[in-house]
Amino acid sequence: MCPTKVRPMLRSIDRPDRRLAQLAGAVLAVGVLVLTGLSDAPPAASSPLADDARSFARLPWAIRGPSAPYRSAPTSAVQPTTGPTRTPLPTHTPLPPTATATATADPRRAAYPTDAAQIVLQIGRTDAEDQGIAWEEMSGTPYLTVYGDGRVIAFRRLFSYDQTLYETRVDDAQLQRWLVPLHYDVKIFDLEARYNHPDESRFAAHLFMAFGSGEKDWKRISIGGLNHWVEGDLPPDPAAARIRALASLILGLEPFTKVLDAPYAASEFTIISHEIAGTGAPTWPLRLNVKKISDAAPLRTGEGYVHGPPGHLIATAATAQPVRDLTVKDARERFPAHAFVATYKASGSANLFAVGARPEVPGGSRWLPERTYDRWYRKDEAVP
Repeated sequence: MCPTKVRPMLRSIDRPDRRLAQLAGAVLAVGVLVLTGLSDAPPAASSPLADDARSFARLPWAIRGPSAPYRSAPTSAVQPTTGPTRTPLPTHTPLPPTATATATADPRRAAYPTDAAQIVLQIGRTDAEDQGIAWEEMSGTPYLTVYGDGRVIAFRRLFSYDQTLYETRVDDAQLQRWLVPLHYDVKIFDLEARYNHPDESRFAAHLFMAFGSGEKDWKRISIGGLNHWVEGDLPPDPAAARIRALASLILGLEPFTKVLDAPYAASEFTIISHEIAGTGAPTWPLRLNVKKISDAAPLRTGEGYVHGPPGHLIATAATAQPVRDLTVKDARERFPAHAFVATYKASGSANLFAVGARPEVPGGSRWLPERTYDRWYRKDEAVP
């Protein structure tokens, strides 16, 4: 169920219960605004833009299914820190209020690295029930990335098929409004790596946050069934209220991102090509050999696939932008309710190839759990 459907649902409640439901909805709405600190006008825009019609959020939330296929247990050599226990960052003493703080400002401070190249906060989403592996892997572009110097690169809606990126810059005050609730209210360092809502584990959001410059000074957390944590009943988990607050914080970023209007030109892309069964697609018109990209991936047939996982080619904008332009155009026309992947016939194969060009951001997609990252960012052999 989308947040915009809460009011119609309330109208169906019997009159004696309607007031209680309305009161609960009002309390939740106020809590989201207080937690996210989004009362300030977002930068670089003067008026909100229309909602993105190509959004996962329009899919029925009542759909039920098995747990998401990916777990967040790390497999890399560098293990994520569990952070301090029961207290927010004991190794990073909260800083005193600045001299410019007003009487109404939150006096708490969150430590974060200020290097322009270091990611401080990053959010993305997975498990959106797209129509194939290549389409799912297009979700590897992060929804929001915040760097130490306040630079922000984001697309407009978390569960959106249109991942066109925009950029802006925020000051320390805005960074504090985002980070302080994570440090002190959600106490993200005390949480487990993944929480699934018992009614829905798909439509998952993932958050990465750095609190220092060391290789282990970070925390990642995943929330399966994101909207259910805000709209549904809370499970009997001691951390449930904090997960609801975190889910509200993540969803509460959209008033900021929906009005971004300065395009970000990606300098690096991942070209994805996956050989699949099918007919009735146009011939691939570009010189880049999408069959070789697919063939470079490990061969793993079965599960209804002609080939194994999609092949990946890391490419500069000069190589990838024509692929991006073509596949976005064709995907809009032939796959209007899915990610920007389109299918083509290519010489040397009787099958089709699902092709897309995924924009990347500086520093990569650190929000992805390692086992998902290992699949979606596997480095294949160079393709001539």
